[in-house]
Amino acid sequence: MEIAVFGAFDRYNYGDLLFPLILQAYLPAAQTQANIAYYGLIEADHRDFGSVQARPFGLFFNACKNTDSKNVIVIAGGRVMGPNAALLYSFLNRDSLLNSVSSICRRLHLPDPADRIARSKLNITWGASPFCPEKPNRHTLLIYNAVGGNPRNVPALLKYTKQADYLSVRNPILYTRLKAVANQPEVILCPDSAAVMSRLWPKETLRKHMSEKAVDIKKKKKKGYI
Repeated sequence: MEIAVFGAFDRYNYGDLLFPLILQAYLPAAQTQANIAYYGLIEADHRDFGSVQARPFGLFFNACKNTDSKNVIVIAGGRVMGPNAALLYSFLNRDSLLNSVSSICRRLHLPDPADRIARSKLNITWGASPFCPEKPNRHTLLIYNAVGGNPRNVPALLKYTKQADYLSVRNPILYTRLKAVANQPEVILCPDSAAVMSRLWPKETLRKHMSEKAVDIKKKKKKGYI
C-alpha cells in the first residue's frame, strides 16, 4: 500500500513546502506500515530547503488506474480546490506565448485554449481540477486534509469531492458552501494545518538549523528581526 501525498510541492512556496513536513510528523506509525511518497504536478526536489522530493502525480495515477491496488491519496493543504491547469502551469512555467494567446482570446471573447494546452503539457488525466482527482480505482481512499479553495468553484467540483472518504476544509465560506450546495454533511471545518508549526518546530529547534551566516545576520539586527 502507498500513501500518496499530493500537493503543490513542486514550486518554491513556504506554506506548500511545509505541508508534507507536518504530515510526516503526524503519520509516524503509518510510515512503518506503508510507503509514503510525495507528488506534485511535475518533478521537483526541495530537500535542500528542508522539504521533500516530489514526483509527478501522473506516475501514481496511471500506475493505479483500473487496478486492484489499495492506496491512499492525501491532498495536503493549500488553496487547491478549484485552480485550473492553466493557472497552476503559469506558476511553474512562465510561457509567454501561452499567456499571450490567453490574453488575445479574452479580448476577442474566444474560447481560451490555455487550460487544454496546460493539461496536455502537465499530462493531467485525472479530473477537471488538477488537485481534485478522481479515484484511480474503487480500492483507493481519497482524503482532503485542511484544504482551501474558491467557493464559486464548488459546483464544478462536485463529481470529485463526492468521492472523498474524508473531506476537511480550512475556510468557513467554503465549508458552508459545500454543506449547502454539495449536500455533504460529513465535511469538516478545521484550522490550517500550518497552525501547529510552532509546536513542531519551536524557536530553540529552529536555531539549531541556522547557518553561521544566518546567525551573524540576526545578531546585527537590533531586535533580531529582518
